Amino acid sequence: QAVAYLHTGGLVHRDLKLENVVCESKSSEDIKLIDFGYACHWSSGEPLKRPCGTPGYAALEVYKKRYTSKVDVWSAGIISYVLLTGRFPLPDDALAARKALKEGAPWNSKFTSLSAEAQEFVRLLLGTSPDQRPNAAEALQHVWLKVGEEKRVPIDHTVLAGLRRFAAASITQRMVVALEAWHAPSSLTADARVQYLALCGDEPVLTRERFVQRLTSEFNVDGLEAVRIFDALDCQSGHVSYTWFLAGVLPSASLPDLQQFTMFDAQSRRRCLSEDVRGPGWSSRRRALTHCGSPSSRGSDKFRYRRSATTGVAALGDSGSHADQQKRSATTGAETTVAESFIEKRSDQNLSSALATLCRILRVACPSRNRSSKVRTPHACVTAARSRICSAADTSPSLSSRVRS
Repeated sequence: QAVAYLHTGGLVHRDLKLENVVCESKSSEDIKLIDFGYACHWSSGEPLKRPCGTPGYAALEVYKKRYTSKVDVWSAGIISYVLLTGRFPLPDDALAARKALKEGAPWNSKFTSLSAEAQEFVRLLLGTSPDQRPNAAEALQHVWLKVGEEKRVPIDHTVLAGLRRFAAASITQRMVVALEAWHAPSSLTADARVQYLALCGDEPVLTRERFVQRLTSEFNVDGLEAVRIFDALDCQSGHVSYTWFLAGVLPSASLPDLQQFTMFDAQSRRRCLSEDVRGPGWSSRRRALTHCGSPSSRGSDKFRYRRSATTGVAALGDSGSHADQQKRSATTGAETTVAESFIEKRSDQNLSSALATLCRILRVACPSRNRSSKVRTPHACVTAARSRICSAADTSPSLSSRVRS
């Protein structure tokens, strides 16, 4: 199954042997392939030519410097023979091995005592001609590997929730999570591996057809949504790799909270608009807030920054005033703002507290200017700003005490 997974991704190991098959832990039955030093990418085009591998495991065509990915199938046949009989079938020398095959030396009495299905399986993998040898995916379908009842592992509902969350993320977020999944320890991926193999079934990888079929049949997921989730996991290969499946099901802080997102995406448009966040009663609530003292612009919702000519500090004014235009500081040439300072029409009882608040802001924001004799004091700046505001408004306004730094 591991070899078929590699070949599906266009990778040839070229050094399969018992030493490169290790157990995940002393108490685990899960095994892993290691030592990819001779591994290479290969498509079904030009044959591979580099002679490499381990004598006794390397296929005979490797010595002819013209071979394909089926050399891994041969090595898997050698491993199978050793595990079943406890001895190697052929000598290390290529010529001696070819001669032993012709004489039928591997098929001794110890081998013939195996079941007929097991003998047929090993003989197929050790076929002399690569054309007569099955590929890894075809070898998985052999009847000897199908003995016994197939255990159908139920898919956890948390897997579906994780996949939906992953599909709702951006491409950048998916790449970050995939990198996290690549380095995830085995202790965190054990359950996800069982789920992936259960989804794969008889296939070496998780194909589109099987993925969509399992989601629609077991979770009643809409077909279009299942395809969308698959496309988020697919890396232009037509199947879901194990790493990307881990990225989809493992918890990660790099992904958005889908539950909070769906609270606003009530129409399942996969995006939130301003009216979704504000709600249907936003306009009426905003008008009510305006009458209660929230920002007002005399009939207009557009606010702009008006900047002080001496301090570079700006306050919000309504769009109908000539004071809305930006002015550059005469002393520093800078355009800075006190963000979201509100100018409201209120009684003059709040003016003194507003002036004191603005003075404190100016002292903190411009400490060096306060010590310069050439620049007006904060109180003088506020007074000048007040006079310009009053001249620009129809009625005499006052500064609100609600100032945000």
